[in-house]
Amino acid sequence: MGFAASQGRLMMLVGRKTELELKLQMIQQQRMYWGDVMARTMMAAARSPGSYEPGSARARKLEAFRVKVGQIDKMLEMEAQRIEKQHKACETEIQAVNKVIDSNIQRSFKLMG
Repeated sequence: MGFAASQGRLMMLVGRKTELELKLQMIQQQRMYWGDVMARTMMAAARSPGSYEPGSARARKLEAFRVKVGQIDKMLEMEAQRIEKQHKACETEIQAVNKVIDSNIQRSFKLMG
């Protein structure tokens, strides 16, 4: 691969890496949001423990909501892991392209000198 093609590839990879980092940040922000929602819900339930007797309709709704938020968090965690794998692959490829660019530069200077 020539120097210009390597530079173009490097720029594309850096852009992809940045995009993946943004997606990871957005997922972490969503996870924090759902954690906050769950914490607020549990705090509200703790303020009036008498209305959440085991087996009551409110207790069942609270448990269903807790399960739903847990599933959302698992889904977001799996998506974050998938993106992290892509990020690591992108970093590896960036390192490989940097080595190609370095070797191209060294060859160019050897030809001149």
